[in-house]
Amino acid sequence: MSEKPILFSTPMVQAILDGRKTQTRRVMKPQPTLEWAPHSYGEVHKMKDGIFVLVFDEPVVIGWGASNVDGDEAHKSPYQPGDVLWVRETWKYYEKAVGKGEEFHVEQRFAYKADESDYEEGRPVEWYDGKWRPSIHMPRDAARIFLRVTDVRAERLQEISGRDVMHEGINPHWWNGEPERWNNEQRRAFQKLWNKHYAAPKPVKSNGVITHYESYPWSYPWEDIREVREHKGLKWYVIGNPWIWVYTFERIQPEGV
Repeated sequence: MSEKPILFSTPMVQAILDGRKTQTRRVMKPQPTLEWAPHSYGEVHKMKDGIFVLVFDEPVVIGWGASNVDGDEAHKSPYQPGDVLWVRETWKYYEKAVGKGEEFHVEQRFAYKADESDYEEGRPVEWYDGKWRPSIHMPRDAARIFLRVTDVRAERLQEISGRDVMHEGINPHWWNGEPERWNNEQRRAFQKLWNKHYAAPKPVKSNGVITHYESYPWSYPWEDIREVREHKGLKWYVIGNPWIWVYTFERIQPEGV
């Protein structure tokens, strides 16, 4: 078991706090090479010891192993079952007056955007002042949410089931029908959530210099889409319906870390 940070957007932090979110999907990097054909909807690919292997000449068969053997392609998940993840979220410092008389003093505390009292209007609770800071810069001592990874698997993005859409924290009023059903409401809800974070070109740096851009959109049709475009004078690699890691987790208390 190891402890590692993980980023979540404010709506997803709220979903975790509400108990609605118990899964997260992250892009597999690097992606399997072009030789591996896309799989049909509904495939679920289990792994052994955190290693996911695509077997050469049999792209539909999943094999086990810890390294590339005879042309097989192995990918290791960054997070493993049993790992504890501390959540990085949008945050800030604030000062709060505490005590009276001789005991009066000012304490520096942490505030979290997910706790805003009127989120839609953007009005923070009364003692939060200053600017919000990006989640990527949140220090470990500001963490308040801890998750234990209970399962890891590999999938294509569009292989998500209706029930897993629910486990991703999608608000149930966004779609109709039973969780097991795959319907347009579920599909649009998760597609919108995914593309908000992964469809736009994001810079990739080497030694502090942007070398190219990448994006991993929920694309149509179902087939694998890999294109090279241009963005700001540099190559932009677009990989639709990518391979992803699916992490299932449970929330634990800080004292259990």
